Amino acid sequence: MHKGTAVLRILNVQLSDNGQYRCVIQNGSFYSETVIELTVAALGSHPQLLVEVTKSGQLRLECKSEGWFPQPKVQWMDSEGGEISAESETHTQDKGGLFHVTTSLLLREASQKNLTCSIWNPELSQRKEELLSIAGQFSLSPHCAPTKWV
Repeated sequence: MHKGTAVLRILNVQLSDNGQYRCVIQNGSFYSETVIELTVAALGSHPQLLVEVTKSGQLRLECKSEGWFPQPKVQWMDSEGGEISAESETHTQDKGGLFHVTTSLLLREASQKNLTCSIWNPELSQRKEELLSIAGQFSLSPHCAPTKWV
């Protein structure tokens, strides 16, 4: 302690360090106690997009990201920022406690020109996004359009 200031330093923070810490300072007759809440958060990887044509000729978009804590919020947005309902969304947690997310969207027509997959960490108030632009009208043929990561 220097000039009445106490510092609690936790090095190499892990997810398991999340929680409350009780700090006690005693020097002669002086006694002080406080509780500190440590919130651990992790910003995951940049989203990856997979584009494929289904057997019925629709465009299926899949967005993946990993390494998030706590569990992230995921959404698809149109070019005006309006939310588009996902076809599916799965969250898994690895052995280290980090979350992996996969979400997919099925496009039946080329009405959406720009689509964004947005993954947001509410604890950090930070997001990572990936934009997909569809140029012109697309004609979907399952025979000539391969699956592709973008």
